[in-house]
Amino acid sequence: MILFVFKSGEVPKMPDLPGIEVATADNLPPIDDKIVVVVGDRELAERLGAAYMSDEEISKFIEFLKDELARAVLPA
Repeated sequence: MILFVFKSGEVPKMPDLPGIEVATADNLPPIDDKIVVVVGDRELAERLGAAYMSDEEISKFIEFLKDELARAVLPA
């Protein structure tokens, strides 16, 4: 399970995929047994011992996911 943690009120629309969970920093679920990626808050990432992505990086990642999903759904 990959958990993306965003600042409160700054959660972009993520593709609905199994294995991906989205939360905000003020409503953080248990992080045990999850790969945690904090977006836009490097200090929180360091406190949690988590990975960090900038806002620009997550935007590119979301576009990548959308493109890959479109390719997987479209017939060859």
